[in-house]
Amino acid sequence: MARRARTFVRAYNSEAIARVRARLEGYSEEQLQRAADRAGVGVVRKAQPVARRDIRERYGVKSSQLTGAIKGTHARDSKGHAYVGVWASSRQISLLHFGGRWRKKSAGATAAVKPGQRKTYDSAFITTIEGRTAIRVRAHTAGPGSKRHGRGPLRMLRGPSPFEMLLGQHMANGDKIAGKLLEFYSTEIARQIDLIRSRR
Repeated sequence: MARRARTFVRAYNSEAIARVRARLEGYSEEQLQRAADRAGVGVVRKAQPVARRDIRERYGVKSSQLTGAIKGTHARDSKGHAYVGVWASSRQISLLHFGGRWRKKSAGATAAVKPGQRKTYDSAFITTIEGRTAIRVRAHTAGPGSKRHGRGPLRMLRGPSPFEMLLGQHMANGDKIAGKLLEFYSTEIARQIDLIRSRR
């Protein structure tokens, strides 16, 4: 990807506010907006753990590799509508962090991008260069038709990025994440309204 990060999952709150306002009387617009704003802050805090948990359920990546790679965002679009989004890094993660293993004289290093689906990467091996341990393979093959790699420069093998894992194939997982956050938002805005009621 040309850019290292993308933002997705926009959950607008204007319709939710309108539905709440239609059912309640005696609350000022300022009070309702304050409740909506506080609920939005709660969703931003919830976005990162929800996204991490979802990725860990579907991929074999180490949890530590997602630290700082996903976060909730709270902003406004060009029309001034507030939205909550999820930012995820598009930098691909070293294949080593997907349970990478290697034994000398084996066909190659192995890793499990998806839990329970371990794959062997022909002629790949684990080595440390400049203090960075990774699964690597020779960039040049030994010759035409050869499955073995020659003595060319080493190339690090990488798995999917947090952005790719979060969205899933063909961005199919975006709606699932949005649904979880909207469900939490609905519960949180109701809780904030109850707090207003209890203080009256």
